[in-house]
Amino acid sequence: MDTTKLTQLVSTHYTKIIHFGVLAILLLISMFVSAATVGRNVPPNFFSDGVWLGFTVNLAFFYVLYVLVFTRKYNSLALKLIAGLVIAITAIAISVAIDVYRMTQLQQEVATKHYLYFTLVNSFVKVFFATCAAVLHAVISFIKQKQQYNAIKLNTLQTELNILKRQTNPHFLFNTLNALYSKAYLSKQNELAEHIGQLAALMQYTFTQSDKVLVKLEDEIDHIEAFIALQKLRIGDNATINFNYGPIAQYHQIPPMLLNPLIENACKYGLAGNPDDFVNIQMRIDDSQLTIEIENSNCSHTIKQSNAYQPSGTGLDNLQKRLNILFHDTYQLSICECDATYAVRLTIPCH
Repeated sequence: MDTTKLTQLVSTHYTKIIHFGVLAILLLISMFVSAATVGRNVPPNFFSDGVWLGFTVNLAFFYVLYVLVFTRKYNSLALKLIAGLVIAITAIAISVAIDVYRMTQLQQEVATKHYLYFTLVNSFVKVFFATCAAVLHAVISFIKQKQQYNAIKLNTLQTELNILKRQTNPHFLFNTLNALYSKAYLSKQNELAEHIGQLAALMQYTFTQSDKVLVKLEDEIDHIEAFIALQKLRIGDNATINFNYGPIAQYHQIPPMLLNPLIENACKYGLAGNPDDFVNIQMRIDDSQLTIEIENSNCSHTIKQSNAYQPSGTGLDNLQKRLNILFHDTYQLSICECDATYAVRLTIPCH
């Protein structure tokens, strides 16, 4: 196996490798401490003889704490502390009960001092295992954040590259559109001039804003409205497009061009030129969460049979990848397809 393949393998299974390494270290430390701990209150080799039983209990405590406390999100820090404390007390009680039972099996009299001694020893051990669980979660979280940062950086570079590929000569294109706009306006073709201006604004926004990390939500809405206006020009009175949204604050920001694939898909597969075709778009913000719901008539079967149909198949896939990179597990995307309708609901954090 060459170095590149080995690096890829380690990168893919780094979480398992880290867990295995921590478990090996904990086992070695447990065996060493059990062999070195000789108390006046217990028989010789009491802890070393029960090292495997003790390690099993401590390992169970380690992973219950790791899964139920460190990797799970809680509404408040107090709830997380309470959950961790309950798990720790339960684990200590189980360990003390096991040690007391082993003492009775050795026909040793169990006194109050034994309970105190076992509680003290097991509390120390549980604190050590809990600290290791916290460090393990911190290390893995740091590596994941680093990988996400690198993925976002790579995605940004790829986006810039794609933009450069599309920007053969954007200034020439904008100048041409502006010239057409002026000519249409001077010829008193105001409606045509308006549509040319919308197209120019649409393309300029795509070229200038798509490389930014965040843009104003109101600018994104203006871009969507310009796109819808051109779609209405295309379909005329043969379909209905509705776009409604609630109050938008000036500080609300989202990643650029994030909603476009959903709206473009809705117009592409929901508008086939029939009077009953429709696209309904609803947008709202609740508690710093942006939700957009899009429902459209399902004309995909008819459109895909058209000679003018050009399949891409990458819009939603690219959107899903971008959402995973940008928001990890803090977004919700649901799709519901029926024979007559197609509905999409997306919820993302809104800065």
